[in-house]
Amino acid sequence: MVELGFKEGDLLIGSTEGGETSWVIGAVWKSTEITQRKPYILYGNTDEILVQNVERSKAFIQSPKINKINCNVGYMALAGSTRMQSTTILMHAIGLTLFGCDKLRNISYPDKTWLEYAQENVDTFIDYITKTDFSFLQQWIEFESDLNQRK
Repeated sequence: MVELGFKEGDLLIGSTEGGETSWVIGAVWKSTEITQRKPYILYGNTDEILVQNVERSKAFIQSPKINKINCNVGYMALAGSTRMQSTTILMHAIGLTLFGCDKLRNISYPDKTWLEYAQENVDTFIDYITKTDFSFLQQWIEFESDLNQRK
């Protein structure tokens, strides 16, 4: 990031599927040395799991120098889709913020900032996913499993 010209006043947004990727975490830490703007890191595993098992993740989760947005959406509907599921919510969260921030900044919210509004939108999306009954997918999962067993 330094090689790309990252400097004072820039904002770094780190995105890591599980919250363990060392080079993403390293870039987030490096940004705290370069700019006064507090970086963001978005990730998919729960804080509890990361704090208990991954020292580098524990460090950023507990740091007041870094804004954390945990985008954990719970269990997968389709086996093997961890990265797909995680990157979908991460892209939604980052996209909502980047593409919506100019519009949201110009709207007046009586009791929250535009960033709080964006976080609320992400939280609403996560809530929707966690409360949705995906059991209708079971028939396709079982069908795919049967096909693989026949091969």
